[in-house]
Amino acid sequence: MASVKVYIKNSYVSKNGEMPVYVTFYIDREKIVIPCKLSIPIKAWDKDVGKVTIRDKFHADHNLMIDHIKKRVNEIFVKYRLANKTLTKEIFLNEYHHPTSFNSFYDFVAWYR
Repeated sequence: MASVKVYIKNSYVSKNGEMPVYVTFYIDREKIVIPCKLSIPIKAWDKDVGKVTIRDKFHADHNLMIDHIKKRVNEIFVKYRLANKTLTKEIFLNEYHHPTSFNSFYDFVAWYR
């Protein structure tokens, strides 16, 4: 299981003093970085926990967005682990950016093979 970490990118600060949030982890020693598509002020970030603090007006919504991305990452890992299939960076990115749902049992069986 990969260790998923959430961080803000300190090297880029927008005009209003906000920094972008990213989720990162490794697959086979290859780093994968997923942008959360949200920016927050540095004073509203808890580095130890990897969450937005109550200092931010929309902290609950931002934390839900971050948790949703982490959930999608974990679902992909679990899906491939249960199917005993190898997960690579390319496969992960394809699954993440193009989530598929099985329309029928036959679609699942075709994927499982």
